[in-house]
Amino acid sequence: MVNKNPILPRFYKKILFTYADKVQDAIINIIGDALNWRELLLRDYLEHEPKDLDDKIKQIFGNYNCFEDKLKNAFKDPDEKRTAEQELIKLQ
Repeated sequence: MVNKNPILPRFYKKILFTYADKVQDAIINIIGDALNWRELLLRDYLEHEPKDLDDKIKQIFGNYNCFEDKLKNAFKDPDEKRTAEQELIKLQ
């Protein structure tokens, strides 16, 4: 879902000062099924003044952990336990 590069976090620590900077950087690296989600978030964030942003957008861009949680929740397996059980059965 997110393109991971182990070198970039150390590099970006020096130039990404705010949570909004970090979230924007992470969002532009989203790939796969989350592209539409990314586009909606970015469009809303970039087209509105900070005071006019929806509370959900303010939360996502105001706290990197919130962004990660929303991303994971939006694209997690709704029946994760059952899927894991089925995968274990396949291994037997």
